[in-house]
Amino acid sequence: MEERHAIEIDHVTRVYKRDEFEVRALDDVTIRVSEAHFVAIMGPSGSGKTTLLELIAGIDHATSGRVAVGGDDISCFRE
Repeated sequence: MEERHAIEIDHVTRVYKRDEFEVRALDDVTIRVSEAHFVAIMGPSGSGKTTLLELIAGIDHATSGRVAVGGDDISCFRE
């Protein structure tokens, strides 16, 4: 039986641009979280934790890559 994933992040990059500055909050991140599993996201300040959670929640969108939650691709949802 194929393992089902609650969250799938495939080669996601998130770049914020302001004027001539560019900040890479996430750079080619791939994560799969299986159903019925708990995951802790840890890291130093500025490592992209909040950005990752905002992508999963659909609050923000990836610059590139694919985000799927519950089997539904939410990458195509834009503001």
